[in-house]
Amino acid sequence: MGKIYYKNQEYTGSNGGGGGDVPSSAIPTANTISKFDNSAKMNSTDMTSTEITNLVNSLDTQGANLADYVIEQGISDSWTYRKWNSGIAECWERRQIGTTTFSSQEGYGYYADITNRSFPTGLFNANPTITFGVLGGGGLVSFCPSTISNTYYGGYLWCSANGTRSIAILSHAIGTWK
Repeated sequence: MGKIYYKNQEYTGSNGGGGGDVPSSAIPTANTISKFDNSAKMNSTDMTSTEITNLVNSLDTQGANLADYVIEQGISDSWTYRKWNSGIAECWERRQIGTTTFSSQEGYGYYADITNRSFPTGLFNANPTITFGVLGGGGLVSFCPSTISNTYYGGYLWCSANGTRSIAILSHAIGTWK
C-alpha cells in the first residue's frame, strides 16, 4: 500500500515501508467532507467561488495541490464554454449555416461570405486561437477566417465546385479571460 495524504499529513500503509496501518480518521468520508462547509453544499451552483477555491486547495494528490480546475462553465447561444482558474478560457460549437450557395469564383474555387459570429460575451480578454472544421455535402469545403478578435470571428467558406450545399462549421477557440 502506498502513501496517503490527508490534511497535509502523510500516512504510510503496512506494505509501504513501515508506519503501520492508515488510521480510519485519515480517510475522508462524506461526513468529513461536509464539515468543510457546514451547510453541506454539494454542487458548484450552491457554492461561492471562494468556497470552491478553498475546497480544491484542500485536496491533495500525493502531496501536490491540484494544478488547474474549471471555475465556470455553461452554454451561451450555441457555444459551450469553460473558464479555468489559471486564466484559460475556451468555447466550442457546431454552427449550422444551412443552405449555402457557392457562386463567387476566385481561381479554381468558389466562395461564400459568412457573417461574423460572436463569442460568449466577455469570455476572452485577447484574440483566441481557433480551429475550424466544416461539414458539408459534395465537393471539398473549408473555412478560411478573415477576422478574429476577442469578441467575434468572420470569414469565407470555400468549395471546389459551385452549387448549393448544407453546411455546418465546427469551432473550438482557446484564449485567456484574465
